[in-house]
Amino acid sequence: MSKSFWTPRRDAMLRHMVKVGAARVDIAARLDCTGSVLSKRIFTLRLGRPISPPWPAEHDAILRADWGKLSSRQIAAKLGRTPNSILGRARRLKLGAISEETARRFMAENARPYIRQPKVKPKESAAEKSAFGRKLAQMRQAAEARREYQRNWRERMMVLERLTYEPRR
Repeated sequence: MSKSFWTPRRDAMLRHMVKVGAARVDIAARLDCTGSVLSKRIFTLRLGRPISPPWPAEHDAILRADWGKLSSRQIAAKLGRTPNSILGRARRLKLGAISEETARRFMAENARPYIRQPKVKPKESAAEKSAFGRKLAQMRQAAEARREYQRNWRERMMVLERLTYEPRR
């Protein structure tokens, strides 16, 4: 039977290093483990996320009074919290859904009109409209691509020659 890697001593070291704010790379090096093993242990011990401050009774009272009258963003600004924390607390307090009137007002305040962008196609010349003109344009593009490739190839060969050529003395 193999012993567990995580002993009470290692757990204590891990808790201390996370508490003082050491980098995970340094913690992994100190404990001689990989980053994934360290992350799993931090998750298991619930050390990774900071605990949010508790909700005082006066914040709950303000939330109950303003719920349905103000948006979660406005309540959050008032209490110094995030809108998601306001929604979560309201759900835990079972305050119910916001009123239809508040939802309409919130949507009107934050609505952004959707403007469809027109699709712009490049204009074709008269010669390119015909099948022959399109074929000719393709052939010109292919020829230009070949010339570009040859220019690049010559430049590469010249550089290679300069690197490999050593004159005899």
